[in-house]
Amino acid sequence: MKVALAFYGQPRYVKNPHILESYKKFYLDRYDCDVFCHMWWGKNQRYDVSSWAECNGQMITPDSYDYIVENYKPEIIEDEEPKSFSFEGITKEYIDKVFTGKLHHPKHGQIWCEKNYSNILSQLYSIQKSSELVNAYSEETKTNYDFIVMARYDTILLGVPDLEKCDASKMHIPCHHPNFPDVTLFYPQKHLSWSCHLFDDVELVYDKIREVTPEQFKLHSFLNKFPASDIQPCRMDGHCCRNIDDDKSSYNGSATYVDLHL
Repeated sequence: MKVALAFYGQPRYVKNPHILESYKKFYLDRYDCDVFCHMWWGKNQRYDVSSWAECNGQMITPDSYDYIVENYKPEIIEDEEPKSFSFEGITKEYIDKVFTGKLHHPKHGQIWCEKNYSNILSQLYSIQKSSELVNAYSEETKTNYDFIVMARYDTILLGVPDLEKCDASKMHIPCHHPNFPDVTLFYPQKHLSWSCHLFDDVELVYDKIREVTPEQFKLHSFLNKFPASDIQPCRMDGHCCRNIDDDKSSYNGSATYVDLHL
């Protein structure tokens, strides 16, 4: 089975050994994998986080880039200086009217705000860029992938089904909550036409989202191109690290199956 791992975002806590161990267990040592990386990598080592992300300690070290190259051995790696994003035009008008300033968390403060919007768009942009790397490499080398894995640098995978037994025509997502869980997911090569346009699709689906989250933009971008029947929730999950010593024992998530809300 040929698999592409498309890593995106900030390379947070990559030297936590449980992360690499889990990717080896579920993908790298199990299938014929090619790795592709887009990452935010700045000389000043300044990285923004969303207000709900309780990250502790030094998220990214000067040798994080080299660690990824040495251990994941990507076919292609592309980095960009961190930058700010914002909604524009009628998209911004709609988001501000319907959402901005209307969700306050007692601990994390204002959730629907410019800072968090920037981080959401940053994630969508990085996923699109990573997907474009996979697509370009596939076309250039005539490589066909059975599945593409949307992969975070900071995630300890806790369970992934045997890809050999999965429907090769479906997008597979975790099943533990109803709003298109996205901590890890995988999909056939035909769905690259979704992830390769994820950031661009924001202006096409902004008026369909129920809340300003990456999950909602991913879901409605997908439904803009493919039927809901292409989505297959399954029992898999991952834990996003919030410090360098995070491990599986700190995770209290549920493996209970929950129907997806479309």
